[in-house]
Amino acid sequence: MHSLNPVSLPLHRRILRMRVDATSYELATNQILDWAQHQEHRYVCAANVHMAMSVFDSAQFAEVVNQADLVTPDGMPLVWALRWFGIPDAQRVYGPTLMLQVCAAAAQERVPIGLYGGTVESLDDFVKFLESKFPGIEIVCRIAPPFRSVTPVEAADYQQQIIDSAARIVFVGIGCSGM
Repeated sequence: MHSLNPVSLPLHRRILRMRVDATSYELATNQILDWAQHQEHRYVCAANVHMAMSVFDSAQFAEVVNQADLVTPDGMPLVWALRWFGIPDAQRVYGPTLMLQVCAAAAQERVPIGLYGGTVESLDDFVKFLESKFPGIEIVCRIAPPFRSVTPVEAADYQQQIIDSAARIVFVGIGCSGM
């Protein structure tokens, strides 16, 4: 697993045992595109209060979230906490809005993306939306996993589909249930 160079880490604070990075849409989008263009394997969490509480309640989930390369403050209570803890210019970086900004940049830079989560029908509708909003976007993979824990065989199959697709950015939309 890669982690950011300490010199390039954004300001961050621990909120209920969860690291939350003070970033912006522009900084997060640029960082994600840079990682994709350099073929770096990284992951980003868009954190809200529910995720913070799940981190607080589960050491295993805390490890997953706190090892992310970027944890954006998706909810305003996290922004308020960042401000309270000394980052006065902290701003919300809402996951769905960040996703659209990353898609716009990916379309412009010709960076292929993948989608994981939802139903086949919702993915079809979302692909149509993205293609109409961002002409030239390359959606090279879409996976609608079952609404249950995937089996090891399914997980391996999905992983291989993503690898074979050559997606440089994969958006995961499965929610946060903790562990």
